[in-house]
Amino acid sequence: MIDTILNVVYDTETADRFGTRESAHPPSDPRWFRESLYRNASGYWFLAGRGGSRSRFATENSTGGRFGSAGIVPIGRSQAMHWLAETSNIAVLRDLFMEEKSYLQSEFNLKL
Repeated sequence: MIDTILNVVYDTETADRFGTRESAHPPSDPRWFRESLYRNASGYWFLAGRGGSRSRFATENSTGGRFGSAGIVPIGRSQAMHWLAETSNIAVLRDLFMEEKSYLQSEFNLKL
């Protein structure tokens, strides 16, 4: 999947992937999603995935209705760190966010 947002290219084929998660909802549920966390060569973090009409990947039609879709969502460094903590990706947190060690330990009770 590839998209250009605000002149930044987000390409899942060339970016580093740091994990995937799927919601506990069944795929028929509008809240269902499956997403992966990436960082491109320029250091920009993003999520790529698909989901139902109540997920972050939903799109709106011309009448304002929402439907499930797939896409790319740019996120910030802090959001990426939280995503990794929520998915217990300790090795990546240790490698990429060691300067945030005390925050991660107190906020998420992680053993880094």
